[in-house]
Amino acid sequence: MSQQFSIGTAYIDVPHGWRQVPGPDGDLIVRSPDDRQQVTLNVAQLENPATFDDFKRICAVRLKAEKQQLVDGGIEPNPVPFQQNDLFGFVYTGVDRKTRRMFSTYLSLETRELVTLYLESFAVQPNRHIETFKTLIANLKRDRK
Repeated sequence: MSQQFSIGTAYIDVPHGWRQVPGPDGDLIVRSPDDRQQVTLNVAQLENPATFDDFKRICAVRLKAEKQQLVDGGIEPNPVPFQQNDLFGFVYTGVDRKTRRMFSTYLSLETRELVTLYLESFAVQPNRHIETFKTLIANLKRDRK
């Protein structure tokens, strides 16, 4: 059984036992029962419609900022933004060996809404991290009313 949390027009089903924790305004943060995994959701409304080239620039800025935060690690080589119909997407995964932190990000832009899903896992087996990430992406929806 899962639980549902929402932010803006986005909502996500997370595994049973995950709980919302305080975070910065504009972010939804939900943590696993063992405190080893945490997902952060953010929804931003763009002022103007974005082109795929605009989205690629957003992705490049995000990736550069992520790399600057790494202490001793890396990000999978050459993640590439993609387009599926009217949705622009970008996925990357990385690890910081010093902090034993794995992270994965999914950016999706549809119409003027940019949704960021960011999963961090601490001292978790890589396969568990990736399975959680895949589940979260599959369970991320938008209210299109």
